[in-house]
Amino acid sequence: MTQPLFEKHKATLDRALQAIAERSYWSAYPESPSPKVYGEGAAEAGKAAFDALLNKRFPLTQPATIGQVGHEKSPYGFPLGITYPRADVDGLIAAVGVAEAQWRDAGPEAWVGVCLETLARINRASFELANAIMHTTGQAFVMAFQAGGPHAQDRGLEAVAYAWDQMHRVPATATWEKPQGKNEPLRMEKRFRIVPRGIAVVIAPCTFPTWNGYTGFFASLATGNAVIVKPHPGAILPLAITVRIAREVLADAGYDPNVVTLVAHDPGDDTAQTLALRPEVKIVDFTGARRRSTPRRPASTRSSSIRRRTSKGSCATSRSRCRCIPARCARRRRTSMCRRAESTRPKDISPSIRSQRASPRGSPSCWAIRRARSRSWAPCRTTAC
Repeated sequence: MTQPLFEKHKATLDRALQAIAERSYWSAYPESPSPKVYGEGAAEAGKAAFDALLNKRFPLTQPATIGQVGHEKSPYGFPLGITYPRADVDGLIAAVGVAEAQWRDAGPEAWVGVCLETLARINRASFELANAIMHTTGQAFVMAFQAGGPHAQDRGLEAVAYAWDQMHRVPATATWEKPQGKNEPLRMEKRFRIVPRGIAVVIAPCTFPTWNGYTGFFASLATGNAVIVKPHPGAILPLAITVRIAREVLADAGYDPNVVTLVAHDPGDDTAQTLALRPEVKIVDFTGARRRSTPRRPASTRSSSIRRRTSKGSCATSRSRCRCIPARCARRRRTSMCRRAESTRPKDISPSIRSQRASPRGSPSCWAIRRARSRSWAPCRTTAC
């Protein structure tokens, strides 16, 4: 069945696929905030849209809402005063599971079409997003517009294009035939379908919420997964706008908007770990500090589906009395180590991991985060991780 949104944006998708194949530069979304590009009055309209959100409840209706949350403050000196739905995780995931079943059956063209339409509408809201990013991250307006707007949108489009490039290689049907000499050949009619993994969680940082968040968000959505977005408590607004737009597109296309949901929370709680450890969650796209990356539970029961994307994370180290294996030290310094007292030895690390971390004297040495070949993560017990 033809998907209207897919056909509407097929030219954009084809051009993105061409750029991928050629490894050449191309951008679908102009990075200049000039009125010659986005039209006269676009900047003023975006600023007015941002101002209209201040000191109010954010216009987002979700199931399993048990109150409001929000404490964002602009680095430019004023509180935003915006509150967002506080979700009951159990109830929200139940609703997402219902929406996911319908979304799973929609098929790749529907998934990609919805993503491309969402990106197009997000681009039209670039000035509103730029003000939201400016007043949650502290970036200057032009940087907020470019990095948080068109550049982030390009990254989202790239994720959609790569997803489609892989999915469309799988034929919907195929005839398998094997010759049998004088006898009739063996024939088999085969049908193939793309099977999504399940619910995805996107955990975004406060520095570049859209630039870091859009890749995982659109990669999961374009491959048929429902997405729960968990923004940083200090930068909820940019991703709340994104979720609002995505839900509008889903509803307009006839799908349950709960395919995309927002989980806003107070600073310092364990919402990220709670979501990541849910059995319904099969994908976690994470950007943030190491102390938030590792759930505190036994290695034998740790989910291998948690995938972490951070840059330049490190643990506190001391240059004296180095006993750690340099290649395994988080900062990769020749003389660095992570000193831990015997009383702080992790109790939930398997003996095999403990033995690899033991110094020649048998005492604990470097308990830095260790990445296994299975892409799972051992608990980080180092000071200030």
